Amino acid sequence: MNLLNRLARLFRRRNVDDDLREEMESHLQMRIELNERSGMTSEEAQREARKQFGNRALIQEDTRRIHISAFREQLVQDARYAFRSFARAPGFTLTSICALALGIGSTSAVFSVVDRILFRSLPYAHEDRLVSVGVTAPLDTNEFAAAADYRDWQAADTPFESLGSFVIGGPPGGAGCDLTENTPIRLSCALVDWTFLQTLGVEPLLGRNFTREEDQPNVPRVAVLSYSLWQNRFGADPNIIGRAISVDTKPVTVVGVLPATFEMPTLGQDDILFPQALDPASLVHPQTGVSLRVFGRLKPGISIPQAAGAMEPLFQQSLQWVPPGFRGEVKLRIRSLRDRQIQDARTSSWVLFAAVLTVLLIACANVTNLLIARGTTRAKEFAMRAALGASRLRLVRQMLTESLLLSFGGAAGGCILAWLLLYVFTAAAPAGIPRLAQATLDGRVLLFTVFISLVWRDVRSGSGILCPDRRCTIRRNRIGRDETSPCAGFDPDRGFVGSAVCGRLADSDVMEFSERSVRNADRKCRHWFNGARPAVYTNSCASELLS
Repeated sequence: MNLLNRLARLFRRRNVDDDLREEMESHLQMRIELNERSGMTSEEAQREARKQFGNRALIQEDTRRIHISAFREQLVQDARYAFRSFARAPGFTLTSICALALGIGSTSAVFSVVDRILFRSLPYAHEDRLVSVGVTAPLDTNEFAAAADYRDWQAADTPFESLGSFVIGGPPGGAGCDLTENTPIRLSCALVDWTFLQTLGVEPLLGRNFTREEDQPNVPRVAVLSYSLWQNRFGADPNIIGRAISVDTKPVTVVGVLPATFEMPTLGQDDILFPQALDPASLVHPQTGVSLRVFGRLKPGISIPQAAGAMEPLFQQSLQWVPPGFRGEVKLRIRSLRDRQIQDARTSSWVLFAAVLTVLLIACANVTNLLIARGTTRAKEFAMRAALGASRLRLVRQMLTESLLLSFGGAAGGCILAWLLLYVFTAAAPAGIPRLAQATLDGRVLLFTVFISLVWRDVRSGSGILCPDRRCTIRRNRIGRDETSPCAGFDPDRGFVGSAVCGRLADSDVMEFSERSVRNADRKCRHWFNGARPAVYTNSCASELLS
């Protein structure tokens, strides 16, 4: 409750100050009346009462701290002063916010796409152990395997914990099938091994996986539905398990429903999964069987090169069915599932991400330059505030507050720009970019770009503190006027960073000058405040300090 009262007083500071002034005025009047009753004249009573009462500004400041937290009050003051400062320089404010919004927006939009390709985990359990296994040939650049070879791999001792596959092309006639009950619709179907979902580490949302007995020819047909088909076609009916549906005019029993996050390893979107139920006759000779996409789960501790070495004897055995003239073009390939999905997009994604990150850093550097240039034009302002009692920490905190507010404004504009850019990018991008449809803006993407902009600009803004080279110091004989400025412009030895350092050192020298001014003129003002330096000087004393 005490905290709530303090917060309420923080936003009612004017009322608190009025109450304090009224209370101090009442105490002062009581002293004046007491002095008059002791025989003093009215003027003597007032003068003696003020002398006895002390510095009213200091008393008001000390009393306010009892009711209002000094840190929170100063933070609100810094924010209000920053907004007033921005209003006095609308060109600087809009330029800084637009520069940050451009950098944050473009980086967020591109990172949303790149994040799905490079960094976001795949929707499978222990996805780092999943690999794509097969051979490559001129007729198919992606790895594949003959059904007969796949059966031999399953029977042999391999470095895989389990293997799963699906038929290339799906059911006869292509990868399509028809749901022929009620209103017929065309669906995308896939024939998978009974170990396919088990290898991927996927558990059905409802029901179960296929069994070995169901993955045989001439048995009743069963199917596992995708989440989207279950939602859109069957209204998310929880009693769908065991229900018979008509596919290609034949009855099929639903035994499971896949989770919403499931996707095929090749990033395809299939609506129904059926067991392969391969004909034993197609497994006798690799040249007469069907072709499969094979995926495996490595045993713990087995690397991809080790797995490739262990599979080499089986690969050499399968080459006996390849014509001698083509054996040199057939290669064994084992690669991670992520590499299989993104193909050649990895390099281009890194290049694109580096390009937009450079745009963000350039935007932050431009805003840093604007802040430095603006700081040099505010020399008199900083000197005045230092002369009025502001500490170096308070001035630094004021500049950091302005920097944070600019960043928040740029972040807000960047969110809007990122949404627009992502919409345009997904609509105009060519086909073939993996996971482009899944690219969305989320909190961690925006927080990443805002964090980068804050850290970069604050490091650049504070770099002058770490510069040991005193040749970069801008000496001032009057506030706002340079006496010597050997590196105020571009320094060929230090380049762009040198100019940033000099700008911050210039602000530091203004503060040092202000402190010397306060010490030199402090004794001129002490007698005005009963020998004590107040927290806030009067305008006449400030003018004396800066004369």
